[in-house]
Amino acid sequence: MICPHCGNNVVDGTKFCPYCGTSFEPAAPGQNAAPQQPQQPQQPYQAQPQNQAPYTPQQPPFTPNFNVPGVKPKKPRYLNPVALIAAAVAIIAMFMPFVTASAMGVSQSASLWQALTLSSDPLIVLILLLMIAVVVMQLVKAPQLPSIICAALSLIFIFIEIGVANDSYNEIASMGVSVSYDFGCWLMILALVVVIAASPIYNAINKNKK
Repeated sequence: MICPHCGNNVVDGTKFCPYCGTSFEPAAPGQNAAPQQPQQPQQPYQAQPQNQAPYTPQQPPFTPNFNVPGVKPKKPRYLNPVALIAAAVAIIAMFMPFVTASAMGVSQSASLWQALTLSSDPLIVLILLLMIAVVVMQLVKAPQLPSIICAALSLIFIFIEIGVANDSYNEIASMGVSVSYDFGCWLMILALVVVIAASPIYNAINKNKK
């Protein structure tokens, strides 16, 4: 049968409507049962789908803090092509004419490499090793300070070699022999100075490119 109050189908013989609770028993004599309006069947609740994405709080961008107490920031390691090229030029200059002696219209030039093979001067050996060390340190991107120290020591050894050579040249000047330093000497000195100043030169070149 159909419930006269809510309109749902109920089993015959049921005393109460399982949907709205309406009683199907006849009213007692003298009681006027008020007519009840049928109700629409209740639909189960369904959650409405939400198209909005879940809220995610925005986080501030991460900025690394290099000023951590007790931790020293590492210095950047990079390949400085200026120092690398200058050190290579200094090595090449060792095979170029370093000093030239002239007497009676005849000139004879000698390089540091020739002086090394003839006398095995330890200072020349140190200069060569220091320049090779600069090249290796640049290739492995070592800190720039050791390269600067090696170039400065090489420059000091070059001036020591020039001072020692001047003493020897003064002794043979009375024989009519004149001695002059050739472009290999000046090229090596210039290359060593460039290695020492390679870091500011490299930074200035990069700044101009930007």
